[in-house]
Amino acid sequence: MVARKQADDWILKVHAHFIFGPLCAYLSINYLDRFLVAYEFPMELLVLTTLKWRMQTLTSFSFIDAFLATSIYC
Repeated sequence: MVARKQADDWILKVHAHFIFGPLCAYLSINYLDRFLVAYEFPMELLVLTTLKWRMQTLTSFSFIDAFLATSIYC
């Protein structure tokens, strides 16, 4: 659990440094969690292979732009 906490802290630090949007941090932690379910040690290629290169996870963030666009005109 310590390694996961350190990874989360690092993801959030990079997120803040580069001023990424909230979806980036959310998906980064989501990918990390999905990977850690299958393996105990992270490596970039291993992560991508484990996720079968599926890097577009459908989340509630996926619909926020459409929701906001329709709510503006109502």
